[in-house]
Amino acid sequence: MKRLYLILFIAALVTGIGLLFILPLPGYMDAEYYYAGGRQLYNGEGFSEFYIWNYLNPPESLPFPSHQYWMPMASLLAYLGMLTFQSSGLLAARIPFVLLMALVPPLTAAVTWACYRNTKTTILSGSLAVVSGFYLRFLTHTDTFAILMLCGLGLIYFLQKLANKMEWKYLAGIGGICGILYLSRAEGIIWLVLALIFLGIQIWQKNGTTKVITSILLVIAGYLVVAGPWLIHNLTSLGRLTPSGGLRGLWLTSYNDLFIFPPGSLNFSHWVKQGWAIIFLDRVKAAGINVLTVFGIHTMIILLPGILYGFWQTRKQAITKFFSIGYILLFVAMSVFFPYAGNRGGFLHACAFIQPFLWIMAANGILSITERLPQNRNFRFERFSLGIALISLIVSVFGIISTGQKSIAGINEDTKYIGNWILANTGEKTPVVMTNNAPGFFAVTSVPAVMIPVNGIQAIFKAADQYHANYLVIREELIPEINQIEKFWAGTDNLALVHEFTSSTGRKIFILKNILGNSK
Repeated sequence: MKRLYLILFIAALVTGIGLLFILPLPGYMDAEYYYAGGRQLYNGEGFSEFYIWNYLNPPESLPFPSHQYWMPMASLLAYLGMLTFQSSGLLAARIPFVLLMALVPPLTAAVTWACYRNTKTTILSGSLAVVSGFYLRFLTHTDTFAILMLCGLGLIYFLQKLANKMEWKYLAGIGGICGILYLSRAEGIIWLVLALIFLGIQIWQKNGTTKVITSILLVIAGYLVVAGPWLIHNLTSLGRLTPSGGLRGLWLTSYNDLFIFPPGSLNFSHWVKQGWAIIFLDRVKAAGINVLTVFGIHTMIILLPGILYGFWQTRKQAITKFFSIGYILLFVAMSVFFPYAGNRGGFLHACAFIQPFLWIMAANGILSITERLPQNRNFRFERFSLGIALISLIVSVFGIISTGQKSIAGINEDTKYIGNWILANTGEKTPVVMTNNAPGFFAVTSVPAVMIPVNGIQAIFKAADQYHANYLVIREELIPEINQIEKFWAGTDNLALVHEFTSSTGRKIFILKNILGNSK
């Protein structure tokens, strides 16, 4: 098996290195945010942010303590890459993620072998992890996809070990994995709670109450060893273990409510005012999109029979029960409680943790199905596996092509131009810009930035005053409700159009100055 693991590692590593150049830019806010956070660490700024990407918990001023909504793990890894190569560039930041991506296939194969001791399923699961389907386009960016996949594999391994022998190191290992999950994504706390309840019931049924208490304490200890330093950091920098404002996410009526300033109106009354019919329909829509994610991305349809059969065969095993419950919990959370984040990629992102388990289930189920077919069993499995791998590769290639790197590069050039123009035409050392993608703007230009509030011109003035944002950048295509964009600033003495140019998309970009007369 060692030779297989090495082949899978090299195949994934070569793929990852290729993706560094095929997909040189992420083109989405999450990866830009994590990269900017890593660069702050590398530049000696610590866990601080000069950019505000949502107003659920708006700070008093810039800079402010970082990673209050998105967690720090990806930024720490980006920082590690920069530190290793002594460069703050994006390429250096992505190297650790390439290495993590390269570890996913051999570890998927190793966990499959540990669970089933079958060469065929081991090869197929590892091969599926190499091509990765739609996830491939994300794995080398400064994001948490590869981290989550490795955590999923780690949890499968420890659960499998616990099924054979109850040892403290496996319980502590599960706690440690949950700690990494929490430092990667905020919903990682769900996995800790689920692990505590699930293991508590499993152990109580076999060993009684005393063993349950000891086991739970070991899991919590493992969790605190990993997540404890960050919780202490929050306590010292924020005065509490977790940031405030997170529950406001429950009262959103659309994704754009993240950019309401100030956010005091985000409460139950605001939420219920939209009407129960809209509340229900929005959640049905989110559930529908998440179902499509399950079929189109997690299973790619072609894997569905194998996954279902694999689930059925192993339905009594603790691992299958745990991941099935977790899958359902994530679906409900991202469809019912956080539908606007869920249907914009939150469910896709969070389920990267479960994806290796699905690959393993698919490989196991496909082997079992083909063995039930008459004659030529080996040929049927190999042929079917090759077809699945090719389809997965096609999905991967489609995902890469659909990223639109030319468009992303054009937007980056526009952003550089805007930043350079503002720096060249302002007498201030640190101008603050209000734009539609604050982390992306800061990542490209190193100019502090805040998001444009969506609740009217007065909210824009208020945010500009609080954060001393004296430049407002408006992309014509992002404000479709304004028929003539000049009306946006007409009739007020607070705004002056100082520059406009045609963007890479052929639409106009406007730069306005002196958003408020009493800004600094």
